[in-house]
Amino acid sequence: MSRSLPVVLALALLSLAIAAPAHAVLYTVNFMVTGDLNDPVNAGLNQSGSFSFDSSIIPLGGGSVQLPATSGFNLAWDGTTWNDGNTGTFELVFDTDGNLTEANIFGDPNTFFLVISPDPVDDIHLVLVGDGSFFAYTREGVEAEYEGGVTWSVSSGAAPEPGTLALFAPGLLALGLIRRRKS
Repeated sequence: MSRSLPVVLALALLSLAIAAPAHAVLYTVNFMVTGDLNDPVNAGLNQSGSFSFDSSIIPLGGGSVQLPATSGFNLAWDGTTWNDGNTGTFELVFDTDGNLTEANIFGDPNTFFLVISPDPVDDIHLVLVGDGSFFAYTREGVEAEYEGGVTWSVSSGAAPEPGTLALFAPGLLALGLIRRRKS
């Protein structure tokens, strides 16, 4: 019995040394929209917003993802709070290194997809693409479409997940110690 304890301890330490925890990376896109200078109500108004997506949706080698899973959309604009319930991400585009290069998001208070046009209700269309980014919107009761500006950035944070072996090793160690005490 006393011989098995060093073996158990060695296995436990080895499993801790080789266990590499997985990382889920949550990306957050922060943006600032600016009202169209021709909009008599929101001209020059700045509002910040954000949304998030998980690294698991990024295609290997880059590319486009249609109707991706995003979450936490948040923007208060012209009396409407835009969130996951009334917006939808139509497309995210990634370069070969997995960096977000484009985002295309629509919003309508009644449904999250629309074709924006002069509309009697609030609608938004947020296009994030380098220097060509824009923020298009309509206002309730106004038969006009406005196009404001938008700036954006992406940040990430790794959330480590415990590795199976890393959890298994302390259990082996505990079993070894229990067995030792019994003998």
